[in-house]
Amino acid sequence: QRQMCIRDSIVGNYNWGQWKFELSSDLVKGTIVLPDGGDTMTLNLDYIHMPVSDDVSGENIKFGSNKAKDSLQDFDPHLIPAMDLTVDEIFLGTSNFGRWDLTIRQEPDYTQIHINDSLTKALKVQGDINWSKDESGHKTHLELMRISSKNLGDSQRAFRKAAAVESEDARFDVDMSWQGSPVKFNYATLNGLAKASIKDGILVSDNAGALKAFGVLNFNSISRRLKLDFSDLYEAGVVFDSLKARMSFENGVATLVDPLVVVSPSAKFRSSGSIDFNTETVDQKLIVTFPIGSSLPLVAVLAGLAPTIAGAIYVTEKLIGEELEKFTSASYSVTGTIENPKLTIEQAFDNKLEGEKSRSIGNRILDIFGLG
Repeated sequence: QRQMCIRDSIVGNYNWGQWKFELSSDLVKGTIVLPDGGDTMTLNLDYIHMPVSDDVSGENIKFGSNKAKDSLQDFDPHLIPAMDLTVDEIFLGTSNFGRWDLTIRQEPDYTQIHINDSLTKALKVQGDINWSKDESGHKTHLELMRISSKNLGDSQRAFRKAAAVESEDARFDVDMSWQGSPVKFNYATLNGLAKASIKDGILVSDNAGALKAFGVLNFNSISRRLKLDFSDLYEAGVVFDSLKARMSFENGVATLVDPLVVVSPSAKFRSSGSIDFNTETVDQKLIVTFPIGSSLPLVAVLAGLAPTIAGAIYVTEKLIGEELEKFTSASYSVTGTIENPKLTIEQAFDNKLEGEKSRSIGNRILDIFGLG
Protein backbone atom coordinates (compact mmCIF):
# COMPACT_ATOMS: atom_id res chain seq x y z
CA GLN A 1 0.00 0.00 0.00
CA ARG A 2 1.28 3.42 -0.99
CA GLN A 3 0.16 6.83 0.21
CA MET A 4 0.82 10.38 -0.90
CA CYS A 5 -0.28 13.76 0.46
CA ILE A 6 -0.07 17.12 -1.35
CA ARG A 7 -0.49 20.29 0.73
CA ASP A 8 -3.16 18.56 2.85
CA SER A 9 -5.65 18.97 -0.04
CA ILE A 10 -5.11 15.59 -1.75
CA VAL A 11 -4.53 12.29 0.06
CA GLY A 12 -4.05 9.21 -2.11
CA ASN A 13 -3.96 5.51 -1.25
CA TYR A 14 -3.08 2.71 -3.66
CA ASN A 15 -4.64 -0.67 -2.93
CA TRP A 16 -6.09 -3.60 -4.85
CA GLY A 17 -5.07 -2.23 -8.25
CA GLN A 18 -6.52 1.24 -7.91
CA TRP A 19 -5.80 4.67 -6.53
CA LYS A 20 -8.26 6.30 -4.16
CA PHE A 21 -7.88 10.05 -3.70
CA GLU A 22 -9.50 12.17 -1.00
CA LEU A 23 -9.71 15.80 -2.15
CA SER A 24 -10.43 18.79 0.07
CA SER A 25 -10.02 22.35 -1.19
CA ASP A 26 -12.04 25.47 -1.92
CA LEU A 27 -12.64 24.28 -5.48
CA VAL A 28 -13.51 20.61 -4.97
CA LYS A 29 -14.14 18.13 -2.18
CA GLY A 30 -14.78 14.40 -2.36
CA THR A 31 -13.40 11.03 -3.45
CA ILE A 32 -11.89 9.89 -6.77
CA VAL A 33 -11.24 6.22 -7.54
CA LEU A 34 -8.82 5.64 -10.45
CA PRO A 35 -8.33 1.96 -11.50
CA ASP A 36 -5.23 0.65 -13.21
CA GLY A 37 -5.35 0.15 -16.95
CA GLY A 38 -7.25 3.34 -17.80
CA ASP A 39 -10.65 1.96 -16.85
CA THR A 40 -13.58 4.22 -15.94
CA MET A 41 -12.85 6.47 -12.99
CA THR A 42 -15.45 7.13 -10.30
CA LEU A 43 -15.95 10.51 -8.66
CA ASN A 44 -18.15 11.02 -5.60
CA LEU A 45 -17.92 14.70 -4.74
CA ASP A 46 -19.44 16.93 -2.10
CA TYR A 47 -19.06 20.05 -4.21
CA ILE A 48 -17.41 21.67 -7.21
CA HIS A 49 -16.78 25.45 -7.19
CA MET A 50 -16.11 26.93 -10.63
CA PRO A 51 -15.03 30.59 -10.59
CA VAL A 52 -16.64 32.94 -13.10
CA SER A 53 -14.69 35.66 -14.88
CA ASP A 54 -16.18 38.74 -16.54
CA ASP A 55 -16.55 38.15 -20.29
CA VAL A 56 -16.84 41.75 -21.34
CA SER A 57 -16.08 44.46 -18.82
CA GLY A 58 -18.93 46.93 -18.43
CA GLU A 59 -21.09 45.31 -21.14
CA ASN A 60 -24.45 43.79 -20.28
CA ILE A 61 -24.87 40.64 -22.37
CA LYS A 62 -28.33 39.06 -22.46
CA PHE A 63 -28.91 35.35 -21.99
CA GLY A 64 -28.70 33.58 -25.35
CA SER A 65 -26.70 36.35 -27.01
CA ASN A 66 -24.13 35.25 -29.56
CA LYS A 67 -21.83 38.00 -28.22
CA ALA A 68 -21.06 36.04 -25.06
CA LYS A 69 -17.58 34.55 -24.90
CA ASP A 70 -17.26 30.76 -25.01
CA SER A 71 -15.12 30.03 -21.96
CA LEU A 72 -14.49 26.48 -23.25
CA GLN A 73 -13.54 27.53 -26.77
CA ASP A 74 -9.96 26.25 -26.51
CA PHE A 75 -10.87 23.06 -24.65
CA ASP A 76 -10.99 19.71 -26.46
CA PRO A 77 -13.83 17.52 -25.08
CA HIS A 78 -12.12 14.42 -26.49
CA LEU A 79 -9.62 14.75 -23.63
CA ILE A 80 -12.30 14.03 -21.00
CA PRO A 81 -11.71 10.51 -19.62
CA ALA A 82 -14.52 8.01 -19.11
CA MET A 83 -16.03 8.64 -15.70
CA ASP A 84 -19.04 8.17 -13.46
CA LEU A 85 -19.63 11.40 -11.55
CA THR A 86 -21.96 12.21 -8.68
CA VAL A 87 -21.76 15.62 -7.04
CA ASP A 88 -24.02 17.06 -4.36
CA GLU A 89 -23.53 20.70 -5.33
CA ILE A 90 -22.07 22.49 -8.35
CA PHE A 91 -21.38 26.20 -7.95
CA LEU A 92 -20.85 28.49 -10.94
CA GLY A 93 -19.56 31.60 -9.26
CA THR A 94 -21.97 32.14 -6.37
CA SER A 95 -24.89 30.34 -8.08
CA ASN A 96 -25.71 26.85 -6.82
CA PHE A 97 -26.79 24.50 -9.63
CA GLY A 98 -27.57 21.60 -7.33
CA ARG A 99 -27.07 17.83 -7.45
CA TRP A 100 -25.94 15.87 -10.55
CA ASP A 101 -25.40 12.20 -11.42
CA LEU A 102 -23.51 11.91 -14.74
CA THR A 103 -21.99 9.20 -16.94
CA ILE A 104 -19.36 10.50 -19.39
CA ARG A 105 -18.14 8.39 -22.29
CA GLN A 106 -16.24 9.00 -25.53
CA GLU A 107 -18.14 8.08 -28.70
CA PRO A 108 -16.49 8.06 -32.17
CA ASP A 109 -17.72 11.54 -33.14
CA TYR A 110 -18.54 13.21 -29.84
CA THR A 111 -18.30 13.18 -26.07
CA GLN A 112 -21.54 11.99 -24.49
CA ILE A 113 -22.56 13.34 -21.09
CA HIS A 114 -25.50 11.23 -19.96
CA ILE A 115 -27.52 12.82 -17.15
CA ASN A 116 -28.84 9.93 -15.08
CA ASP A 117 -30.45 12.22 -12.52
CA SER A 118 -30.24 15.77 -11.25
CA LEU A 119 -31.97 18.39 -9.15
CA THR A 120 -31.02 21.95 -9.99
CA LYS A 121 -33.05 24.97 -8.93
CA ALA A 122 -36.22 22.87 -8.47
CA LEU A 123 -35.70 21.32 -11.93
CA LYS A 124 -35.13 17.63 -12.61
CA VAL A 125 -33.03 17.12 -15.77
CA GLN A 126 -32.47 13.80 -17.57
CA GLY A 127 -31.07 12.99 -21.02
CA ASP A 128 -27.92 13.31 -23.12
CA ILE A 129 -25.56 16.17 -23.93
CA ASN A 130 -23.52 15.28 -27.02
CA TRP A 131 -20.50 17.59 -27.29
CA SER A 132 -18.27 17.59 -30.36
CA LYS A 133 -15.41 19.69 -31.69
CA ASP A 134 -13.81 19.74 -35.14
CA GLU A 135 -12.11 22.25 -37.43
CA SER A 136 -15.33 24.33 -37.57
CA GLY A 137 -15.54 24.60 -33.77
CA HIS A 138 -17.74 23.28 -30.97
CA LYS A 139 -21.26 21.90 -31.32
CA THR A 140 -23.68 20.91 -28.56
CA HIS A 141 -26.69 18.63 -29.03
CA LEU A 142 -29.30 18.10 -26.29
CA GLU A 143 -30.69 14.71 -27.28
CA LEU A 144 -34.09 13.59 -25.97
CA MET A 145 -33.71 15.68 -22.84
CA ARG A 146 -36.56 15.96 -20.33
CA ILE A 147 -36.81 18.82 -17.84
CA SER A 148 -39.52 18.60 -15.21
CA SER A 149 -40.51 20.55 -12.11
CA LYS A 150 -42.82 20.10 -9.16
CA ASN A 151 -42.54 23.81 -8.38
CA LEU A 152 -42.12 25.83 -11.55
CA GLY A 153 -42.45 29.15 -9.76
CA ASP A 154 -39.53 28.36 -7.46
CA SER A 155 -37.47 27.32 -10.49
CA GLN A 156 -37.92 30.73 -12.12
CA ARG A 157 -37.21 32.58 -8.89
CA ALA A 158 -34.05 30.47 -8.37
CA PHE A 159 -32.76 31.88 -11.65
CA ARG A 160 -33.55 35.37 -10.33
CA LYS A 161 -36.58 35.73 -12.60
CA ALA A 162 -40.06 36.78 -11.53
CA ALA A 163 -42.38 33.76 -11.84
CA ALA A 164 -44.46 33.98 -15.04
CA VAL A 165 -46.08 30.55 -14.54
CA GLU A 166 -46.85 28.78 -11.28
CA SER A 167 -47.38 25.00 -11.38
CA GLU A 168 -46.56 21.84 -9.46
CA ASP A 169 -46.65 19.64 -12.58
CA ALA A 170 -44.53 20.86 -15.52
CA ARG A 171 -42.65 18.88 -18.16
CA PHE A 172 -40.51 20.03 -21.08
CA ASP A 173 -38.99 17.73 -23.74
CA VAL A 174 -36.25 19.10 -25.98
CA ASP A 175 -34.08 17.86 -28.83
CA MET A 176 -31.99 20.87 -29.87
CA SER A 177 -28.49 21.85 -30.91
CA TRP A 178 -26.35 24.97 -31.24
CA GLN A 179 -22.89 25.98 -32.42
CA GLY A 180 -20.64 26.30 -29.39
CA SER A 181 -19.78 24.38 -26.24
CA PRO A 182 -22.44 23.52 -23.64
CA VAL A 183 -21.78 26.85 -21.88
CA LYS A 184 -22.15 28.85 -25.14
CA PHE A 185 -25.92 28.53 -25.55
CA ASN A 186 -27.09 31.04 -28.15
CA TYR A 187 -30.30 31.69 -30.06
CA ALA A 188 -28.60 32.61 -33.36
CA THR A 189 -27.62 28.97 -34.05
CA LEU A 190 -30.36 27.22 -32.06
CA ASN A 191 -32.23 24.52 -34.01
CA GLY A 192 -34.51 21.64 -33.04
CA LEU A 193 -37.79 20.78 -31.36
CA ALA A 194 -39.32 21.49 -27.95
CA LYS A 195 -42.56 20.39 -26.29
CA ALA A 196 -44.20 21.77 -23.14
CA SER A 197 -46.92 20.32 -20.92
CA ILE A 198 -47.99 22.16 -17.76
CA LYS A 199 -50.96 21.21 -15.57
CA ASP A 200 -52.99 22.96 -12.87
CA GLY A 201 -51.18 26.28 -12.92
CA ILE A 202 -51.47 30.04 -12.86
CA LEU A 203 -50.30 32.51 -15.51
CA VAL A 204 -49.05 35.53 -13.58
CA SER A 205 -49.83 38.42 -15.90
CA ASP A 206 -47.54 40.92 -14.16
CA ASN A 207 -44.54 38.75 -15.06
CA ALA A 208 -45.69 36.75 -18.06
CA GLY A 209 -44.40 38.77 -20.99
CA ALA A 210 -46.34 37.61 -24.06
CA LEU A 211 -48.71 35.71 -21.79
CA LYS A 212 -50.16 39.05 -20.67
CA ALA A 213 -52.65 38.52 -23.47
CA PHE A 214 -54.38 35.88 -21.33
CA GLY A 215 -56.94 36.70 -18.65
CA VAL A 216 -59.97 35.58 -16.67
CA LEU A 217 -63.59 35.67 -17.72
CA ASN A 218 -65.63 36.96 -14.78
CA PHE A 219 -69.26 37.84 -14.48
CA ASN A 220 -68.58 41.44 -13.45
CA SER A 221 -67.11 42.16 -16.88
CA ILE A 222 -69.13 39.79 -19.07
CA SER A 223 -70.85 42.66 -20.86
CA ARG A 224 -67.47 44.00 -21.98
CA ARG A 225 -66.40 40.46 -22.96
CA LEU A 226 -69.41 40.10 -25.25
CA LYS A 227 -68.48 43.43 -26.84
CA LEU A 228 -65.03 41.91 -27.40
CA ASP A 229 -63.25 44.36 -25.10
CA PHE A 230 -60.26 42.47 -23.66
CA SER A 231 -58.11 45.40 -22.61
CA ASP A 232 -58.43 44.56 -18.92
CA LEU A 233 -56.96 41.06 -19.44
CA TYR A 234 -53.51 42.61 -19.23
CA GLU A 235 -54.16 43.36 -15.57
CA ALA A 236 -55.08 39.90 -14.31
CA GLY A 237 -53.62 36.42 -14.10
CA VAL A 238 -55.46 33.27 -15.06
CA VAL A 239 -55.85 29.87 -13.42
CA PHE A 240 -55.60 27.06 -15.98
CA ASP A 241 -56.11 23.31 -16.08
CA SER A 242 -53.58 22.59 -18.82
CA LEU A 243 -51.07 24.30 -21.11
CA LYS A 244 -49.59 22.43 -24.06
CA ALA A 245 -47.42 23.43 -27.00
CA ARG A 246 -44.94 21.99 -29.49
CA MET A 247 -42.56 24.21 -31.40
CA SER A 248 -39.64 24.01 -33.80
CA PHE A 249 -36.56 26.26 -33.66
CA GLU A 250 -34.68 27.46 -36.72
CA ASN A 251 -31.76 29.74 -35.92
CA GLY A 252 -33.56 31.10 -32.87
CA VAL A 253 -36.98 31.57 -34.47
CA ALA A 254 -39.57 29.42 -32.68
CA THR A 255 -42.64 28.39 -34.70
CA LEU A 256 -45.60 26.64 -33.09
CA VAL A 257 -45.86 23.27 -34.86
CA ASP A 258 -48.93 22.46 -32.78
CA PRO A 259 -50.93 25.41 -31.43
CA LEU A 260 -50.28 26.61 -27.90
CA VAL A 261 -53.45 25.58 -26.06
CA VAL A 262 -54.39 26.89 -22.62
CA VAL A 263 -57.57 25.43 -21.10
CA SER A 264 -58.97 27.28 -18.08
CA PRO A 265 -62.32 27.24 -16.26
CA SER A 266 -63.06 30.69 -17.70
CA ALA A 267 -61.97 30.32 -21.33
CA LYS A 268 -59.84 28.44 -23.82
CA PHE A 269 -56.89 30.14 -25.52
CA ARG A 270 -55.20 28.84 -28.68
CA SER A 271 -52.27 30.47 -30.39
CA SER A 272 -50.28 29.88 -33.57
CA GLY A 273 -47.39 31.75 -35.15
CA SER A 274 -43.81 32.46 -34.17
CA ILE A 275 -41.45 34.16 -31.72
CA ASP A 276 -38.04 35.43 -32.84
CA PHE A 277 -35.81 35.12 -29.77
CA ASN A 278 -33.00 36.97 -31.55
CA THR A 279 -35.05 40.16 -31.79
CA GLU A 280 -37.57 39.22 -29.06
CA THR A 281 -40.46 39.95 -31.44
CA VAL A 282 -43.83 38.17 -31.61
CA ASP A 283 -46.02 37.38 -34.63
CA GLN A 284 -48.96 35.23 -33.56
CA LYS A 285 -52.68 34.69 -33.91
CA LEU A 286 -54.68 34.18 -30.71
CA ILE A 287 -58.14 32.60 -30.51
CA VAL A 288 -60.18 33.21 -27.34
CA THR A 289 -63.19 30.95 -26.80
CA PHE A 290 -65.74 31.13 -23.99
CA PRO A 291 -67.05 27.74 -22.78
CA ILE A 292 -70.70 28.68 -23.24
CA GLY A 293 -71.55 25.41 -25.00
CA SER A 294 -70.40 23.23 -22.07
CA SER A 295 -72.83 24.98 -19.74
CA LEU A 296 -75.91 24.56 -21.99
CA PRO A 297 -77.13 21.24 -20.46
CA LEU A 298 -76.90 22.71 -16.93
CA VAL A 299 -78.75 25.81 -18.06
CA ALA A 300 -81.49 23.61 -19.52
CA VAL A 301 -81.98 21.78 -16.21
CA LEU A 302 -81.98 25.01 -14.22
CA ALA A 303 -84.59 26.40 -16.63
CA GLY A 304 -86.91 23.52 -15.73
CA LEU A 305 -86.56 21.55 -18.94
CA ALA A 306 -86.79 17.78 -18.86
CA PRO A 307 -83.52 15.88 -18.24
CA THR A 308 -84.00 14.16 -21.63
CA ILE A 309 -83.88 17.54 -23.35
CA ALA A 310 -80.79 18.48 -21.36
CA GLY A 311 -79.25 15.15 -22.38
CA ALA A 312 -80.01 15.82 -26.02
CA ILE A 313 -78.34 19.22 -25.72
CA TYR A 314 -75.28 17.55 -24.15
CA VAL A 315 -74.99 15.04 -27.03
CA THR A 316 -75.46 17.81 -29.59
CA GLU A 317 -72.75 19.92 -27.96
CA LYS A 318 -70.33 16.97 -28.03
CA LEU A 319 -71.02 16.28 -31.71
CA ILE A 320 -70.92 19.84 -33.07
CA GLY A 321 -69.27 21.68 -30.16
CA GLU A 322 -66.32 22.69 -32.31
CA GLU A 323 -68.69 24.31 -34.78
CA LEU A 324 -70.62 26.01 -31.94
CA GLU A 325 -67.35 27.40 -30.59
CA LYS A 326 -67.15 29.64 -33.64
CA PHE A 327 -69.99 31.73 -32.22
CA THR A 328 -68.29 32.17 -28.84
CA SER A 329 -64.82 32.92 -30.20
CA ALA A 330 -62.81 35.88 -31.41
CA SER A 331 -59.40 36.07 -33.06
CA TYR A 332 -56.63 38.53 -32.26
CA SER A 333 -53.21 39.31 -33.68
CA VAL A 334 -50.36 39.42 -31.18
CA THR A 335 -47.41 41.52 -32.32
CA GLY A 336 -44.74 43.68 -30.69
CA THR A 337 -42.15 42.24 -28.33
CA ILE A 338 -42.09 39.49 -25.72
CA GLU A 339 -42.07 42.05 -22.91
CA ASN A 340 -44.56 44.44 -24.56
CA PRO A 341 -46.99 42.50 -26.79
CA LYS A 342 -49.73 44.32 -28.69
CA LEU A 343 -53.15 42.65 -28.85
CA THR A 344 -55.42 43.70 -31.74
CA ILE A 345 -58.79 42.19 -32.62
CA GLU A 346 -58.95 40.63 -36.07
CA GLN A 347 -62.37 39.03 -36.34
CA ALA A 348 -65.37 38.09 -34.23
CA PHE A 349 -66.85 34.58 -34.50
CA ASP A 350 -63.51 33.16 -35.65
CA ASN A 351 -61.96 29.99 -34.24
CA LYS A 352 -59.72 28.85 -37.10
CA LEU A 353 -55.97 28.45 -36.65
CA GLU A 354 -53.53 27.61 -39.41
CA GLY A 355 -52.45 23.98 -39.27
CA GLU A 356 -55.13 22.93 -36.76
CA LYS A 357 -57.20 19.86 -37.68
CA SER A 358 -60.82 19.23 -36.68
CA ARG A 359 -61.62 16.06 -34.71
CA SER A 360 -63.27 13.20 -36.60
CA ILE A 361 -66.92 12.33 -35.97
CA GLY A 362 -65.74 8.99 -34.51
CA ASN A 363 -63.66 10.72 -31.85
CA ARG A 364 -66.56 13.02 -31.04
CA ILE A 365 -68.90 10.03 -30.51
CA LEU A 366 -66.32 8.42 -28.20
CA ASP A 367 -66.12 11.67 -26.27
CA ILE A 368 -69.84 11.41 -25.45
CA PHE A 369 -69.05 8.29 -23.41
CA GLY A 370 -65.85 9.73 -21.96
CA LEU A 371 -63.63 7.65 -24.25
CA GLY A 372 -62.44 10.38 -26.66
